Amino acid sequence: MAQTANISFRINTRAPLILIDGVVNGDTAVRFVVDTGASTTVISSEVATRARVTIKKRRAKAIGADGSQSAKIATLTSLSVGKIRVANLGAAVMDLGSLNHATRLNIGGILGFNFLKRYTTTINYAQRTIRFVPLVRPTRAVQQRQSGSISR
Repeated sequence: MAQTANISFRINTRAPLILIDGVVNGDTAVRFVVDTGASTTVISSEVATRARVTIKKRRAKAIGADGSQSAKIATLTSLSVGKIRVANLGAAVMDLGSLNHATRLNIGGILGFNFLKRYTTTINYAQRTIRFVPLVRPTRAVQQRQSGSISR
């Protein structure tokens, strides 16, 4: 069963970004920006190479605050943040050079909605922690009872 986790974060002073450390595919350390507005998780091309991520032939167009660019599609074997781990997570692989140049950071990825949606996520700025509480998905029997499909 998934665990609740409290993860410490840093705030970049140059741009108000929440930064947390994570691990891609079990052994590649990555600094992530937590972006509640990003629809999917992103990793840089450099991280994809170091983590031996298999990139699919399909491409997508990524649109952000500084315009749009082409992205490659991949599936991460795993992405871990603290003691939580998500397996088989879809990700976009793209150049994060403009973000790194603007922030003067070495950001390797962006933690997006497809990761965050699995948790009730609480950002505590005063304590500089993010609390991830796994969402409890009802079993099929509970769903059927709630919809009236099963008689009691």
